[in-house]
Amino acid sequence: MKLTRYIVFCSMAIGSLTAQNLDSLNSARTKQQSYSPLKLESADELENQRVDNKDVMRATGNVRFSQDTITATCDEAAFFKELQTAILIGHVVLNDRHRTIFCEKARYYAKTKKAVCEGNVIFVDSSTTLVADSLVYYQNIEQLIAQGSVVIFDSLESVTIYGDKGFYDVKRKYAYATGHPYMIQYDSTKYQGQNIARMSRGLPSKPALDAAGKPKMYRSDDQLTVRGLFVQSFMDSHKVVVKDSVILIREKLVTTSDLAVYQTQKELLELDSNPQAHYDLSDVRGDRITVQFDKREIKTIHIRGNATATSMADSVAKKTNRLTAKTISMDIVNKKLSLMFAEGNAYNLYYLETKEGVNEISGPSMVLFFDDHSKLKKFRVQGGTEGTYYPNQFENRVHPNIQQ
Repeated sequence: MKLTRYIVFCSMAIGSLTAQNLDSLNSARTKQQSYSPLKLESADELENQRVDNKDVMRATGNVRFSQDTITATCDEAAFFKELQTAILIGHVVLNDRHRTIFCEKARYYAKTKKAVCEGNVIFVDSSTTLVADSLVYYQNIEQLIAQGSVVIFDSLESVTIYGDKGFYDVKRKYAYATGHPYMIQYDSTKYQGQNIARMSRGLPSKPALDAAGKPKMYRSDDQLTVRGLFVQSFMDSHKVVVKDSVILIREKLVTTSDLAVYQTQKELLELDSNPQAHYDLSDVRGDRITVQFDKREIKTIHIRGNATATSMADSVAKKTNRLTAKTISMDIVNKKLSLMFAEGNAYNLYYLETKEGVNEISGPSMVLFFDDHSKLKKFRVQGGTEGTYYPNQFENRVHPNIQQ
């Protein structure tokens, strides 16, 4: 019998350490509250049995339970009245105010108001959809942990987080994912896991609408993808934090760092801890890198502290153009590098294309202008200037540290 086989499910553990911590918090909160028993409100068929000297009520067909703000419906159930525990099977739906959980199986502990759910699990609240193989929902502390192909979708920011495990604090609107996690904003693919999951339950996918009221279709250049070892989403403060071995991709921009903070409403990306970025033909690095977007397009890249920008002049001869300064700002126009502004002990080494040789220029600050192919067109040095031209045969006289 399906119900008998399912009793094994109640012993499963989801992220045991985290579950133990949340169990303790949930139990402590339970002791502070008055207790209302779980009620079996209705079913098509009822059967009383005695199992291990305990009364068990088996219910089938349109089963409905309730406790305070929680209601549960399913196809069949086993209700242990003394233990105040119910095992729910088939088309399980748990409602807690504006939150709903769909799953194939669940075990509900009324004394602690904890639900353990398994099988095609979908959690939905006002703006968030969470999909997982299994989850544990702690009603008293309004938190849940999820495991297995976790997807957390924030419809307000069009941000989706993926991972092997996940956590969601419903009240604080805070979520994180671990286990090969990554984040996508403005998913440009036709297949979006969170929407497919919602529609499989007859729920509207709630796509973002344009000014004409039609669903927005995002281009591949709009999509922002971030990977790391730990992804956090602070939904109320409109911020995503990614830690450790971070890789970010949008348009022609690829960045790496150990910490990335993306402010979704301000469209501002902040990179710290060994940040590096590649845009078009340029590679940049420094103590800190910030990227400002505007309507999903890259507008400026700012490198602060020990700023360096390089581009390959001749890959065969291993010649590299190099710009160094305290800070470097890159302006992007029509998705192309337009200019670089270097300030604070600016130094520029660039190889000439029209004639052989290399120029070495330094000054307090300088501006570099680029053509439509992201090649250096001209430059302007501000303040005291020093410059040296090295013909091809004397290129080796350029400072060796600068040539690297």
